[in-house]
Amino acid sequence: MNFRSVLFLICLTGLFFSRIVQAEETLLNFNQIDFSVTQSQHVTNDVAHIRLIAQTEHKEANEVQRLINQKMRHAQKVLSRYPEITATTQDYRVVPVYDDHQQIQHWKGQQTLNLTLKNQPGLADILSQLQPYLNYNDMQFSVSEAQREQTMTSLLTSALAQYQTKAKLIADAFDQSSYRITQTHIQQPNPPQPFRVTANAYAAKMSSTDVSPAIKTGASRLSITVSGRVLISNLKN
Repeated sequence: MNFRSVLFLICLTGLFFSRIVQAEETLLNFNQIDFSVTQSQHVTNDVAHIRLIAQTEHKEANEVQRLINQKMRHAQKVLSRYPEITATTQDYRVVPVYDDHQQIQHWKGQQTLNLTLKNQPGLADILSQLQPYLNYNDMQFSVSEAQREQTMTSLLTSALAQYQTKAKLIADAFDQSSYRITQTHIQQPNPPQPFRVTANAYAAKMSSTDVSPAIKTGASRLSITVSGRVLISNLKN
């Protein structure tokens, strides 16, 4: 390496370190403050997820299958009057029941029917029509995707406005008219757990003397957090 190359390398290294020193000195003239804002809202759960089960027992396996299929056909006939309901079946099984001597005593079987529908005043009436054929297993309520998206958009708009207001408030507290936001992060928590209706609560509602008993659907808390860092000069204006 010749003299000029060595000299150039020394100059380049010196320039690099001088830049670092200047950057550190610049940062010493500024306060770096991390802050965040959170916006939240309770939203009524508007979607119902219901699980019902067709169950039966008999000495003959074929008869168990026939009875389960019959229950499901009756249920499908009821649901055909409500095209807005999404229905799917699963877990169809017929298994033997043994006695103490490991001999087949009888057969039992079941099939699950899952319903998804918008929460509506007539929900209890629909379930009462299915009761003669299916047993209640589980019911959960959650926020629909459309309502979640609409709510989160509104929360984000409010959070960003509050975020900028808070940054200015911090700068004002340091008696500075100018500031710079150097980082911004948007955090959305995982969707809240669905609101579950217990079997006892369901039984109490369905045995109510009300013409159309209301089922408590609960509410979900949706929230969004905007966090970041604001850079404020230490020098007086």
